[in-house]
Amino acid sequence: MLKVGFLGDRTTLLPFQALGMECYFAKDEGKIKEILESLKLDEYGLLVFTEEVREIVALFFKERKVSFPLLLPLPSLKERESKQKKIISAAIRRATGRID
Repeated sequence: MLKVGFLGDRTTLLPFQALGMECYFAKDEGKIKEILESLKLDEYGLLVFTEEVREIVALFFKERKVSFPLLLPLPSLKERESKQKKIISAAIRRATGRID
């Protein structure tokens, strides 16, 4: 069975860690790359990461020409307004029939 991993800031990922998910806390580029290089990526089906580390993660996978695992950006709790939050919010409103 493939794993799900989470990468990003502690504030956003603590709820996932409380649910037993594998979480890796990092903000700076060096630490993020260190974590990604240490992971056995073929064991992961999904890597969820906060928007704050999005560019670093994308560049890491682009440089290595790796298309696995599936990458999913997660809106950070630290940012009040983000593109990802707006997309998710709009999808929820459409799904629930709520139009503001």
